[in-house]
Amino acid sequence: CQFKNIKNKLLARSLLSFSGWTLFGSISKVGMIQGSTILLNIFFGPIANVAFAICLQINVAFNALCNSMVLALRPAMIKAYAEKEFEYLNQLFSVSNKFILYILLALALPMIFEMKDILLIWLGDKVTEQIVLFAQLIIIYVICLAMSNPITIIMQATGHIKEYFLPVESVSLMCLPISWLLFHIGLPSYSIFISMIGVCVISHIIRIYCLRKFYSPFSTRDYLVQLCLPATFIFIIGATVTFVIHTDISNNILRLLINVTFTPLSVALMAYYMGITRKEKTLLKKLLRSSVIGRLWKR
Repeated sequence: CQFKNIKNKLLARSLLSFSGWTLFGSISKVGMIQGSTILLNIFFGPIANVAFAICLQINVAFNALCNSMVLALRPAMIKAYAEKEFEYLNQLFSVSNKFILYILLALALPMIFEMKDILLIWLGDKVTEQIVLFAQLIIIYVICLAMSNPITIIMQATGHIKEYFLPVESVSLMCLPISWLLFHIGLPSYSIFISMIGVCVISHIIRIYCLRKFYSPFSTRDYLVQLCLPATFIFIIGATVTFVIHTDISNNILRLLINVTFTPLSVALMAYYMGITRKEKTLLKKLLRSSVIGRLWKR
């Protein structure tokens, strides 16, 4: 092997721009979380900070799950864009969105309704209503944020990083002044999650706009009809079933066991039969077989 120093200013500039704007996106997320911690400490003291710190552990666990789900799809999506196989890329995009959303819904619904009992098992008797509410709201925020992963992958493949990260993350950082204003006028501590969720929804709308602008094969109508409408229907049914179980069974342990087993199963069945098409089922099976899970299953 021989080392040869090659100077290519255009390539270096392109690489630095890509890494720099990606870094800006990461810094904005870290800044939002750490800034929220500082605001809670200023306005509400260490008790609210402890509750927020516990919620961040749930946030980390859900993010790890989301990243593991995207891991199998990311190389295939970038490869499909590079080879201009846009029809296949659209299928991967649809599958990845549905895969992430339905799995998170299956896990989130029982956790939201049974959060108090879950935290009692995890933390013991030192569970306050503030911690329960914080944990429920952080799960909603994580689901909203997780839906950005497939969009980010395609936008990174297009190379329009600045046009994507600059408006999206600038809006995300607005969470801090909005939260400060809400606290300043006397609203309670959980208002910070309302700010985070609201800003996340606005950022997602901007993400969809950027995807539509820089990736012409994307259809906003298909996104709404094929993903949002079935997901809303499945969410309503799943939430109704979970709520009925939560209110009709008085025994806490029995209710928790039924909800954490029956609700994910019902959401998964509804997603399989009503949420994804036949082509998407075939593609999902193919991707799962080629992933780490598939290789472990064969062993």
